Amino acid sequence: MKIRVVLDTNVIVSALTFGGKPQIIYELLALNSIFTAYSSENALGELLRVLERKFEYSSFRLQEVEKNIRENFNIIGTGKIPNVIESDPSDNKFLAIADSARADYIISGDRHLLELKKYKKTEIITPTKFLEEVSG
Repeated sequence: MKIRVVLDTNVIVSALTFGGKPQIIYELLALNSIFTAYSSENALGELLRVLERKFEYSSFRLQEVEKNIRENFNIIGTGKIPNVIESDPSDNKFLAIADSARADYIISGDRHLLELKKYKKTEIITPTKFLEEVSG
């Protein structure tokens, strides 16, 4: 059975713009070998807005990113978004995705998510920790 993962926006942005461990994870998703990634329309929209606004991605480049995400992630509905992270409510969408996908991991660099450590049965870990766990 494949490992089910949710990548938050900052991990995908890091993979696309800075490389490193987030890029390794992102490339492994494209191989679709050991895990399945999940996202939502809401999270995809946030990603595209961040890439356009903060990193000045062209419309062509944004279309390529969206195509790649849609090919390599399962875009799912999430139902009600929980109100667990009050200090940054926009992060709650990743908890909803993980819950709907019955994800094993949320991979994040976001302090608000990482502080939770776990949401229901989903572990919340950094890209470094995730790579250690799947390679060990």
